[in-house]
Amino acid sequence: MSYTALYRKWRPMIFEEVMGQEEIISTIKAQIKNNSIPHAYLFTGTRGTGKTSTAKILSRAVNCINPVDCNPCNECSICRGILDENIMDIIEIDAASNNGVDDIRELRENVKYPPATAKNKVYIIDEVHMLSSGAFNALLKTLEEPPQNVIFILATTEPHKIPATILSRCQKFDFKRIDSESTWKICSKICDSMEISYEEAAINLIIKNSDGSARDALSLLDRVISGTENHITYQSTLKLLGIVVDEFLVKITDFLILKDSKSIFFTIEEFFQSGKNLNYFIKRLAYHFRNLLMAKSGVNLQDVLNESLNYIEEVRRQSQEFSINEIIRIIDIVSRLEGQLKYSSQGRIAFEVAMAKIMNPIFDGSNESLLSRIEKLEKTMKEGSVSIVAKAGSGSSQIKDNHESINEKEDKDQKKSEFNKIVRSSKSQDFIEIKNSWENILTAVRERNVKVHAFVIEGTPVSIENGKFILGFEDCFGFHVEMLLRPENKKIVEEILSNKIGKNVILECEFLSNIKEDDSKEEEYETDDVAKINEFFSEMSDKIEIIE
Repeated sequence: MSYTALYRKWRPMIFEEVMGQEEIISTIKAQIKNNSIPHAYLFTGTRGTGKTSTAKILSRAVNCINPVDCNPCNECSICRGILDENIMDIIEIDAASNNGVDDIRELRENVKYPPATAKNKVYIIDEVHMLSSGAFNALLKTLEEPPQNVIFILATTEPHKIPATILSRCQKFDFKRIDSESTWKICSKICDSMEISYEEAAINLIIKNSDGSARDALSLLDRVISGTENHITYQSTLKLLGIVVDEFLVKITDFLILKDSKSIFFTIEEFFQSGKNLNYFIKRLAYHFRNLLMAKSGVNLQDVLNESLNYIEEVRRQSQEFSINEIIRIIDIVSRLEGQLKYSSQGRIAFEVAMAKIMNPIFDGSNESLLSRIEKLEKTMKEGSVSIVAKAGSGSSQIKDNHESINEKEDKDQKKSEFNKIVRSSKSQDFIEIKNSWENILTAVRERNVKVHAFVIEGTPVSIENGKFILGFEDCFGFHVEMLLRPENKKIVEEILSNKIGKNVILECEFLSNIKEDDSKEEEYETDDVAKINEFFSEMSDKIEIIE
């Protein structure tokens, strides 16, 4: 006999077994009792909160021959027939795979016929938001004037994608996330019934990682049970699920605070050697900094977090080491990294680059990065640990602090300051056309080859001269440059650029740190606010020295 997954084996059979939705259940039972059942329901909520289970119970309850307190008896011929999927009056439709106009037209034709065996014909349409606009229009007429003895139950995780015309014709119920107490009860009940002992910390770990989904909790519990011998421990749960513990998040955040790159990369190596799930870690890291943001904003963490007191204290401590702008910047980097991992085959490298950006704001060209650097500069100036010396010939007097005076040294060949990200511009019409169409070019590259897109997207258009297009990269993107200059990858970019401007283009890559100021040509800067801030930092870099 084939094995039945726990979430299927323990699917609720009566309304009272649906966890955490007491208000919804009491309303539906009252409707059944008063015979005031609407012709269309809409169940919304995140995955694993009981939408489909409630729909199945309701389909039996409205047809049961011997109902018990508005619940299906699950014993009569109708209930057994529905459970065994032998009664054709209960139709379940997966809108994800049956989302066309023809599918809904077929439904409209069949809905005209009265129930064959049951009292009511029930249509359960799961993931209804996946229907096409034409399918929604075809369904609208049926919902507007439904035949007698027909009930529609629509279920979705994304109600915002459903047209207002459909929403207005349904009675909507919002299913909330399952609370920890309810999830604990079902997990412990299953373990007790299977005579499996467990550590409370292990069950709490499963609950925390289920994210309010009963189905996810039972799926995780299923995996742990299958890998243990009648006893679930905290350590075995960590190992089997590849879960990143809070201690690891605290540890890596401390290294970010100290800007200890050596320890960061050593920890990343340890992380990958242990076989942990990178996507899951990225989500947990974003969640951790979200907690730091709440702590920094004065929120009482014990009221909003289902975490240990030790973790909450660590969050409060670490939140003091960041400004709100820095936390927002880090969350933005981590969130972008999560999106990049979907298209990247080099997840580890993308992760390491993100950590480098977090530790060194100069590698991050976002507005939040510039604001973070300004905040740091203002703080340093207030503490009196800077010296400002006017440029020679400016006629300004020298301004010095009590630490030491600094003599300005002119050097025309000196690389531009770390405060300024240098990007050369070209006045040619070809370059202007490429720069203005850069987003469209990136889209075209992604459509040709997702991997090549992952390399190109980190580059910055620099110039085009004599048919040679220069794409600039920060020093940390050496791997991207190496991969992009491979003949098969380079050819893709060159073909797209050539088609764009109608001329043959040769792609060359250059590190931005090697681009020096050309005194023979007038530099052309962007006029947006970020460029102006960069110019300010470029001018100030010759004047300001931070004294450690």
